[in-house]
Amino acid sequence: MVIHGIATFKQWLEQKHFTKIVVIGDANGFAHCLPHVHQVGIIEGLWLEVGVGEKHKELETCSWLWQQLMEKEVDRSALIINLGGGVVTDLGGFVASTYKRGVSFVNVPTTLLGMVDAAIGHKTGINFGEAKNQVGTMSAPLAVVIDPIFLASLPNMELLSGLGELIKYGLIADAPLFHALGSIEMGKDQTVIARCIDIKMAITKEDPNEKGVRRMLNYGHSVGHALEAHAYHLGQPIPHGVAVAWGMVAEAHLSEKLAGFADTDLVWNKINHLFPIPEILYQADLARAIGSYLTQDKKNSSGLIQSALLYKIGQGKIGFNIEKEDFSSSVSWLQQRLLA
Repeated sequence: MVIHGIATFKQWLEQKHFTKIVVIGDANGFAHCLPHVHQVGIIEGLWLEVGVGEKHKELETCSWLWQQLMEKEVDRSALIINLGGGVVTDLGGFVASTYKRGVSFVNVPTTLLGMVDAAIGHKTGINFGEAKNQVGTMSAPLAVVIDPIFLASLPNMELLSGLGELIKYGLIADAPLFHALGSIEMGKDQTVIARCIDIKMAITKEDPNEKGVRRMLNYGHSVGHALEAHAYHLGQPIPHGVAVAWGMVAEAHLSEKLAGFADTDLVWNKINHLFPIPEILYQADLARAIGSYLTQDKKNSSGLIQSALLYKIGQGKIGFNIEKEDFSSSVSWLQQRLLA
């Protein structure tokens, strides 16, 4: 369920009877968002602070959190609140879903990306090795709390990262939304946020375990995750939504080749207008370099990547089994277009 507003969340909490409340967050979330939480009286509980950034979304952090929960005698009737961006909700959800074989948790996303993507649905996960989200569970939060007040302190690059996911929803399910998205500021529009949440919730409700239509949500992510992982490995990190944005351009070209998609130029124009070009996209051997990351793609089956492509703006198609070389070729095409 989605709870709109921190004040409503407080009322919801008052009707529950949890033995303890644990809040997991990072320094950014606690510094910028904690005052809003305190204003409505949600101040009692155990506060556990993890490191900021993707590098802390790992098993070592989980181990520390599990140890803290054990030492504080947190039992299965407790509630864990994950307050932060996608790293925190992915990590905290995984910790909650595995501790004592499952403790209830609520996600309170504080970034645009978290509100419309990471915190919604049944996925939790941590990174392992150099691959994203390789270890995780399919576990639903009791609730997701959405409050745009958290976006006021969000840097433009974080808003832009969230905008990448908004554009994805337009491409796969809502053509008018895709055409309307033309500025970073639209990422703060409550109507836009609500529409994207509705799209994701409808898809995840129909396919909670990602066996069918939910794979449509992965559009742009095969190339996007590979770019993100490779950039991180080189010490040149790219925001998730920016990597996915350029991944969507590459996969639009792939859609043109394999699914008859006719509007690659529209995708190119929008992404090129709104998003910075990461330096990594000019790397000479990029297409070859990302091959190893594509091999680790979670959607791999028998050496093929089970992918979603575009049929037309606002309508995606699932069921494609694609060679990693085809993805690499689409990256080469993207680089050539950037250099043209």
